[in-house]
Amino acid sequence: MPLGDKSLNRRSLLKSAAAAGVAIPFASYVANNASAAGSTSVLPLASSAQDGGQVVIGAWLEPITLLSGAPVTGAAYQQIQRTIANGLTILGYPNFDVQPDLATSWTVTDDALTYVFTLREGVTWQDGQPFTAADVKFTFDLVTDPNFAGALDSYFVNIQGATEHKAGSVDTVTGITVIDDTHVQFVLTQPDTLFLSSALSRQRILPQHLLSTIAPADVDKSDFSRKPVYTGPYSVDRWQAGESITFKSNPNYYGGQPPIETLIARFIPDPATALADLQTGALNLGTTDPDQFDSFASDSNYTTQDLPGLRVVYIQFDLTRPIFADSRVRQAFSHAIDRDTIINAIYLGRAEVATNYIPPQAWMNDPDVPTYPYDVDKANQLLDEAGWTLGDDNVRVDANGNQLAFTLTVPTSNSQDALAFVPYLEQVGVKVTIDQQGAGEVTGPLKVGEYEAAVSSWNNFIIDPRADLQRTFQNPRPTDGTGYKNDEVDALFLQARAATDQETEKQLWFQIQQKVAADAPFVYLWRQHDLVVVNKDLTVPQVSVISELYARIPEWKLSE
Repeated sequence: MPLGDKSLNRRSLLKSAAAAGVAIPFASYVANNASAAGSTSVLPLASSAQDGGQVVIGAWLEPITLLSGAPVTGAAYQQIQRTIANGLTILGYPNFDVQPDLATSWTVTDDALTYVFTLREGVTWQDGQPFTAADVKFTFDLVTDPNFAGALDSYFVNIQGATEHKAGSVDTVTGITVIDDTHVQFVLTQPDTLFLSSALSRQRILPQHLLSTIAPADVDKSDFSRKPVYTGPYSVDRWQAGESITFKSNPNYYGGQPPIETLIARFIPDPATALADLQTGALNLGTTDPDQFDSFASDSNYTTQDLPGLRVVYIQFDLTRPIFADSRVRQAFSHAIDRDTIINAIYLGRAEVATNYIPPQAWMNDPDVPTYPYDVDKANQLLDEAGWTLGDDNVRVDANGNQLAFTLTVPTSNSQDALAFVPYLEQVGVKVTIDQQGAGEVTGPLKVGEYEAAVSSWNNFIIDPRADLQRTFQNPRPTDGTGYKNDEVDALFLQARAATDQETEKQLWFQIQQKVAADAPFVYLWRQHDLVVVNKDLTVPQVSVISELYARIPEWKLSE
């Protein structure tokens, strides 16, 4: 397929996929569109307002657990947690600033070590029992208990006594003190800029009256993990494994009972099924691909929102392998790919060129990080400088005759991405073999030594992007998927975490992003837009990002 004449399009991509024997989920999505639209769903249609206030959405994958503090979570878990539970703080959209949740306000000492939180009054659990500061203390004592499943959350280590409690050397987290029913104090061992945003927003408060009688080692296996009781706007009514979770609006919610009585989140891994269910009315709300979006947008039976994408697609490398050790090689890969042409051809213009790991809307995002725009001459120059010369077979080799060749691990969901950009790498003398991973084959994070290069993606729903940067680029990391290490970057992370004012902290995060971008451990590709389709019977707020849409579920309304 020629690259210089901008001939890349969906049809040529599908032909390339067939020739390579690579399956693309999108291909079956398009092929099945006509027949799927006329199929009959095996589940009942979404109820209208006249049927009792039920909304069915198809936006989430199935979580593993609904226990806040559990060691194994994920994006689906995080989004559902925001619908059913509350932390002391919450992250706002679209810029991820810290806002009050169960804590209405807080004071902090000049040394940034002692916080006193004033709790929201009149809050009750979904079973009607009162929420108090004792629940806050109980929550952190439980999830740091030596017998509670999993390791100590890295965002709790600066709470005085948390590490010692997890080690079993003290009986409680000594740095947390209940002052009275509506006030609680936290003492830190050192300033921590992620304390409010990560420790206190990600950990939802747990009910002491229900969990104190369960041994900490058994909490994650208890009924609570699948049908919990929290303080949020919706409670879990029923979880049908592999199918759906049904939520009921909470009449005791401090913000007022949400207008929609029943919310059903269906797990729909197949895009063709989701499309058909949107068209037949089995779903009130869902997302769609670019080629289907215009038909929904022009149909008066639906409203739509074209939102900036939060999911970044990128190529990552095992940097411990000699072929990828030189940053000029990775920079050349970036320069070799014509992202704009791919976005216009494959995503019909509904995507943005990605330049950073974190969402551009986040307050700590540096908009001026080094970028690597499409420039074939620059790509070739960098590869020449790195000692890779073009061989007779148009594949580059080093001084020892080793080819610039590698295997690219590709999840099925990213097949069309790989097929679109690989020809650009081949154009500058890189030999790429695609290893497509079938559904279920990629079961966890990639680890150094287990792959060469891979197409990856990260979708930030509600986690502080600073935490994303830290877990990805700071050493040591819980899981090392790249081998990336930069001592200056590691030092900057420590300084940023200990900063006592936001402007100083922001400049430190900018420096981190600048240095990481110059090292080019990833080749950033694009962020596909989140294309939301809503049945006309459902009214949702106009939002800036899709995670805000789900965060504002309590505002959704069905037509009269």
